[in-house]
Amino acid sequence: MITYRTATDADFGQIVDFVFELQTHIVALDPLERLIVNRELLVDYIQKLMAKVAAHGAAFIAEEDGVPVGMIVGVIEPQDPDELAWTIPTKHGEVEELYVDLKVRGQGVATKLLDMLEQYFIDEGCDAVVLSVFRGNQTAHSMYLKRGYHDRTQRMLKVLKRG
Repeated sequence: MITYRTATDADFGQIVDFVFELQTHIVALDPLERLIVNRELLVDYIQKLMAKVAAHGAAFIAEEDGVPVGMIVGVIEPQDPDELAWTIPTKHGEVEELYVDLKVRGQGVATKLLDMLEQYFIDEGCDAVVLSVFRGNQTAHSMYLKRGYHDRTQRMLKVLKRG
């Protein structure tokens, strides 16, 4: 049976491991081979992310028989005043990381984790949720579309040749 709980400081290493697995997956999807995973820098990133969570965010863990099998991390950032030139005033939450172990994918774990984080954002007065998904991660992209997320912007990359 899969259960869900709020992440604690004791989950830090597991969150690092999950994000490492996620980034390793994303690296494998990169047709331009421009992505890497640096565990040392990843630890630093997660430390900074969890400090944001402590200030204005939430993190949840999914467990199967007491073993972590998924996680979600989200934060609420103040709107950049410059954005008011092109968007309505808003308070939005951002899904920073979402990972579900392969062995439990397709069992609604990501859906439940998103439900929990979205409810946190609602309780905190947010009127929208934003997230980023790597272009090649079609499984995740499809899941987000089914949950009511919409494609909004697209970053593009061109590799420049030297010489």
